[in-house]
Amino acid sequence: MRAEPLAASRSALERHTDLRYWHRLLPLLAVLACVTRVPSFARPLWNPDEGLLAVQARILAHGGELYETVVDRKPPLVPWLYEAAFTVAGSDSLTSVRVLAVLAQLLTAVLLASLARRRWGDRAGRTAGVLYLLVSVGLNPEDAQAAGFELFILPCTAAAMWCADRRR
Repeated sequence: MRAEPLAASRSALERHTDLRYWHRLLPLLAVLACVTRVPSFARPLWNPDEGLLAVQARILAHGGELYETVVDRKPPLVPWLYEAAFTVAGSDSLTSVRVLAVLAQLLTAVLLASLARRRWGDRAGRTAGVLYLLVSVGLNPEDAQAAGFELFILPCTAAAMWCADRRR
């Protein structure tokens, strides 16, 4: 009979430790995600994928149909995301899409940190999240700072790995 309250308190302690871990790590990852994406907001960069996606989004917003009026060889998620961002914030600027890119980077870092933490411990989780954000901007700015397909698919890929690790 005494084992039940002990197990319950241990569970509460684990939850408290888990909350403390994420309360410390999430702000760090959020700041790092913002800092590493500053160049995409600070100076004009031209990336052909961003340009094509912006054109696709504008055509879709004016009644065009994906794969008929607008043709691309990639899945429809990102053109629809651009269209939604433009609908909410206007299509005069890529700022709204670049804000979504920061959020995508943050979500990917959190998922990778969670995955690494579950497998190898707290330090590995912190390292995975931080290193992902630092390494993700290691290419030339025109590619690394672009809000393109790859960046928006990474959270989905990390989420798939996270789910597989938990046998979901």
